[in-house]
Amino acid sequence: MLIHQPNQLQAKEFTLFPAKDSIDEAVNYCNSKMPIEDSQTLFSLLAMYHNTLLKQNENQNLSSN
Repeated sequence: MLIHQPNQLQAKEFTLFPAKDSIDEAVNYCNSKMPIEDSQTLFSLLAMYHNTLLKQNENQNLSSN
């Protein structure tokens, strides 16, 4: 059984994959790679998008402090 405890789960960067400068840029990049023909490409795009979200979240946190 999985028990969720607060602050136990954390989003970590996929260090082998880049991050784009904005979410729009990440979405446009993903769209340019359509159609996705293999799972490796899909994972690469998801990892890049994930890193972009983390980067944007970090930038928001820095600007609000």
